[in-house]
Amino acid sequence: MNNEYTPDYAKGEILVCFLNKIDANKGFAKTLAKSLGYELKDEDYEVGGSYIIQTLPGKEEKACADFKKEKRFVDWAERRDLKLEKRFHDLDTLVALAEEVRDNASDCNLDYNKRLGSLIDYARSLKEPVQKK
Repeated sequence: MNNEYTPDYAKGEILVCFLNKIDANKGFAKTLAKSLGYELKDEDYEVGGSYIIQTLPGKEEKACADFKKEKRFVDWAERRDLKLEKRFHDLDTLVALAEEVRDNASDCNLDYNKRLGSLIDYARSLKEPVQKK
């Protein structure tokens, strides 16, 4: 184990984000993917207007390159990193817990401390293991 970030790439999947100016939707993503020999994964995915595209396992880099050639439509294409997605989800949950503490800041000390304790426990649970030098 080292202390560097190591992605956990999904096999046979990439993410493609379309340019804002074209106002792409799922139908557009499906059509473009099919025209390039790929398929849109039928999964709701909400990260900045990006879509999951299915590729053959081991062909993810080629698929990214194929989509990046479509500069009129594609903002970026990259391998899907499941570890990063989990971190984003975990941090969204942490923010929601912090907002709950803030929204109830006038609670009695016992309730306030309970909410704060839940926030702290959750934050601690997110820590990644590190190698000591």
